Order: sequence, then C-alpha cells, then structure tokens
Amino acid sequence: MARLQREWEVHGLPLRLVEEYLQELGGHLTPDGRVEGPGWTIQIRKIEDFRLGSIRLGNLRLVLEADPKVMETFLPALEKKLRRGGG
Repeated sequence: MARLQREWEVHGLPLRLVEEYLQELGGHLTPDGRVEGPGWTIQIRKIEDFRLGSIRLGNLRLVLEADPKVMETFLPALEKKLRRGGG
C-alpha cells in the first residue's frame, strides 16, 4: 500500500521542541535529520523566520510520510501537540 504524504508549516515553535514532541510520539532522530517512528517519517526544514520589528519567530516546514492506517491516528496526535505550543 502506498504511503500518504502531508506537508505544512509550523510557526513559532523551536526545532528542538518539535523534535521532542515527535520523540514523545515514538520517533527517533536519524543522522540525516529526519524523525522516524513506527509507520511514519517526518522531514523537518527550517524556513525563513517571521519578523515583526525586532521580534523573530522561527518557522518550520514538516513533510510527513506515513502508512494510511498510521496517518489516521498519528496526525491528530501530532496536531494536538503542535497546537499546544509548548504549554
């Protein structure tokens, strides 16, 4: 069965925090910078910061590839963590 792919941007969360969230969901960091978990892989790329005067917020692009059954359960769990914004 073909893997599904979803891509989106995350604003205002540091890379290390997103990596921590992914590890909490069963992932592990790979030497090439991806995070892999059971049935899923995420590539995280830093993109241009959002700037408002002297304030800079980091932005990340996430590319998720997952087995269809895994996508159904993993994606809602990840989105819940990302909405939480570290709190």
